[in-house]
Amino acid sequence: MMLSRVGLSVLLLLFSAVVQGADAYRNGYWWNGSEFVQGTRFVEAGKFVAAHRVKQVSNSYDLEGAYMLPPLADAHNHNLQTPWLVDNFHSSYIDRGILYGAMLCGSHLNAGEAREGLRRARLASIKVAGACISSSDGHPLAMALASRGGRSETAPASLYDHSYIVVDAVGDIERKWPLIAAGAEDLVKIILVHHEDQTRRGAPEYFGLNGLTVKVVMALVPYLQERGLRVVAHTESAADFSLAVAAGVDWVGHLPGYHWAEGKIAEDYRIAEATARLAAAKGIKVVATAGVVELFKNVSAAEKKRVQNLQKENLELLRTAGVELLSRSDQFQGSVIDELIYLREHMHLDAVALLNTATRVTPKALFPERQVGELGPGFEASFNAYPGNPLADFAVLRKPIAVVQQGEVLRPLAKQRD
Repeated sequence: MMLSRVGLSVLLLLFSAVVQGADAYRNGYWWNGSEFVQGTRFVEAGKFVAAHRVKQVSNSYDLEGAYMLPPLADAHNHNLQTPWLVDNFHSSYIDRGILYGAMLCGSHLNAGEAREGLRRARLASIKVAGACISSSDGHPLAMALASRGGRSETAPASLYDHSYIVVDAVGDIERKWPLIAAGAEDLVKIILVHHEDQTRRGAPEYFGLNGLTVKVVMALVPYLQERGLRVVAHTESAADFSLAVAAGVDWVGHLPGYHWAEGKIAEDYRIAEATARLAAAKGIKVVATAGVVELFKNVSAAEKKRVQNLQKENLELLRTAGVELLSRSDQFQGSVIDELIYLREHMHLDAVALLNTATRVTPKALFPERQVGELGPGFEASFNAYPGNPLADFAVLRKPIAVVQQGEVLRPLAKQRD
């Protein structure tokens, strides 16, 4: 697809034009949830409007056969959860057309500043959890220590209630509530890591790699929800997944089994059918992050194959049970696009379902109070333009040629070479 110089010039007017009527976007292919349909869309005051309601067209833009999707959503990442990260990595989200998301940790000490940075960067629809709750010997302590170069003078206690919030007993919950409230705005993340394996507790090699106890989880989840917060559970084992469902979390933040701990077998990560059905009945959503298996470079091909076979089994079980899956990546250098490609190429999931998960289901799960995720009248006029059909090749998703948010162009169409 080649854009005429006239068409390009008109599109660039979006940055400066002061209009009284509607903007008309013509000659594009628009996603309707099942296919791309050629047509025209009209935008007024940042929202799509029906053609019969348009009294005047102020600007008309020829899309010249581009394919339109709602912006992508990444419901699990960490690369925008601090002010420094926002300053240094926000442009990659706009460049990729990822305008909705959730940073599932961050510190209560600077979560507000990170959110303000996201607003300035025109990424106000990226949420920051701002409260990550674990045990004094739990994840992400080991990562936090490693980020300081493993220096012996860094005492774990210096990171408690700073890098993350420590809750070791039910009695700690009320006492730590002011810290949680200081950082939380909507989502809060709790950590479960092989809670069923009590041999990990007190073992030096697992220090900083554990999580909350059963008693804490069962008391903490309803406590947070009663105060208007949605709870996301980091889980690793099937038992963790079961505990999260029993406690009634809002989201499960990992599909069990993306990495098998030493000595563990498939059964430790296989979700029970009854648990999947209960998750569906409770409306619990699952943020699978299946593609993170690609990050473990020291895993043999045979081990990776076993992991992927179990991922397929768990994903199929959840889908059959009716559990809603959200798009996600948990890849610091990557994005939800990598996850979509992984699920398409290795899990062989349906392309239409994957596009809907990333552009319709997940934005609506993140912002249930807003009209997002569709390209029709009444919905926010946010969309990405692509030079080819994503259904034919998901790699097209890596390079949107334009990104529009509520009628404002964030990434203009690049000038085409002759």
